[in-house]
Amino acid sequence: MKKTLITIFISVVVAGVSCFIYKASTFNVFDVEIRKIAEIEIPNKYKVGVFYLPSNASSQSYIQIRRSENGEVLQNYERYNFVNDYKLFNDTLRLVLSHTSFAERKADTLFFKIPLVSNTKMRSKKND
Repeated sequence: MKKTLITIFISVVVAGVSCFIYKASTFNVFDVEIRKIAEIEIPNKYKVGVFYLPSNASSQSYIQIRRSENGEVLQNYERYNFVNDYKLFNDTLRLVLSHTSFAERKADTLFFKIPLVSNTKMRSKKND
């Protein structure tokens, strides 16, 4: 009976330690979720997505603008984590961005000119 109890106790301890090691080795320290904030259709051109990318060990959080069709990054706005407002004027996107961890810092208004064609298409046309 005593050997059975010792065997059960050792099995429970080994299972507990194994579970702890597994949880510790698969733990995510930082958020890796990229959140899509908005998708804006540019008339007669394409759609762009506005994304929030959280900070990690090597970069700060930032707002990113990408083409929706191919995921091409058009612009990064570092040190921002919140989009207060956005509006499209012809070929210019007005973004009102802020960082919520700074109480005394006001929101910044930034203007982004939407490119007519992608940068990769521009490069290939220059090489021809």
